[in-house]
Amino acid sequence: DARAICPALLTLPATPGKDQDALLDLARWASCRYSPTLNADGNDGLWLDITGVPHLFGGEQALLADIGARLARAGFTARLALAETLGGAHALARYARNASIVVPHGEVEPALAPLPVEALRLEPEIVTLLKRLGLKRIGQLYALPRTSLERRFHAKETAEAVLCRLDQALGRRKDPRVPLLRSPDFVARLPFPEPLITHEGVLAGLDHL
Repeated sequence: DARAICPALLTLPATPGKDQDALLDLARWASCRYSPTLNADGNDGLWLDITGVPHLFGGEQALLADIGARLARAGFTARLALAETLGGAHALARYARNASIVVPHGEVEPALAPLPVEALRLEPEIVTLLKRLGLKRIGQLYALPRTSLERRFHAKETAEAVLCRLDQALGRRKDPRVPLLRSPDFVARLPFPEPLITHEGVLAGLDHL
């Protein structure tokens, strides 16, 4: 069908394994420059914990600009989002109007409000059910009494899944992730027969280490 519409279309067989390997290569590259704490985010994304890093690049906007420029030079088209929660960054990177967005601290709730409910990383059947109930935007879930969600869904597990993803995106609940690459552990030891009780002794030990 696609070739009938566009005869000049070039196609290749899908290679999910190679795509995953390429994503891991990007993760290793990012860990060398931007953050040792990162992980794959689905089949097409990465998340990075950049706590304490932006000032090294001149600020958050400059950091995203640097990432975007380097990915573009490598031939990748990327959508970038920086937010205080993993769920918030995931939603904004995929559904925000801007291809690069920085959400100031404390403003993730209004930033997510206009986005569709599928941005919450919910299962497709739950998204379909939400839309049938007229809940198409994340902001519509904010004012909804939590006890009424369970009555609407007729299933405690479904209501809990929605609330869990919403709370994770807003930072009300932890969003646990094990880093894809283990952080380097650099340790140097210098034992002393007696306790160090002078400032000069501590400095001399540090110089030696």
